Amino acid sequence: MYAKPLPDNAVRARNAAALMMVSMGLFAVFTLKSLLKFFSEEMYFDNLEYFTIGETVLEGAQTILLIVTAVFFIMWFRRAYNNLHICQARGLPFSEGWAAGGWFIPIINWHYPYRVMNAVWTETQNCLRKTNEHYESQTDGYVGWWWTFWLTGNIVSSIQVQMILHGNVSTVYDSSIILLDVISDSAMFLSAYLCWRMIRRTAELESDLQQRYTEWLAFQTQQYAQQYQAQQTTL
Repeated sequence: MYAKPLPDNAVRARNAAALMMVSMGLFAVFTLKSLLKFFSEEMYFDNLEYFTIGETVLEGAQTILLIVTAVFFIMWFRRAYNNLHICQARGLPFSEGWAAGGWFIPIINWHYPYRVMNAVWTETQNCLRKTNEHYESQTDGYVGWWWTFWLTGNIVSSIQVQMILHGNVSTVYDSSIILLDVISDSAMFLSAYLCWRMIRRTAELESDLQQRYTEWLAFQTQQYAQQYQAQQTTL
């Protein structure tokens, strides 16, 4: 069943999950900041200098965090998908290289990552099934909602940028811009939360898969040893 050893993915899963939690916290702060700006405009502008400094610091931290999170997430994502190829899972839409490359190619990055994550989520569970064994699959719609919120956050953010660049609003403090901020940051928070849930659950499944692989490898090693001994005896 397995062509080569199954690389451990637990450390990458822990790193990616931890960074997703930090991202959730940061997106929650941005959402609360935008809501404060929207509903308490007078207080916001009375303390504009402090809020401006805080926003600058938060935006810098967000940029760094997004880059670091993307790197660690894709490292986990690629290995999780590669392990399914090693397990010879049947429902894999692409080669393992697309688990990373699919994020960076325009148009393709609108659907390839979703299909890879869907394969990781479903096929990791399928690989744990034994013949005549009942295994309860997790079909909570996490992948679909994760991708919906991810696309929503990015699309709304792009619309907001275009409105500012093309002068469709008088100021970045325009209520429509603030509202788009709330929608975008809330969607990204929910996307990070669902991604965190999927990483944690998949890591548990991969641990079980690793254990079964170890048992299989020990059995295969014993079988090969017996066959080799039998061949030597007949010579």
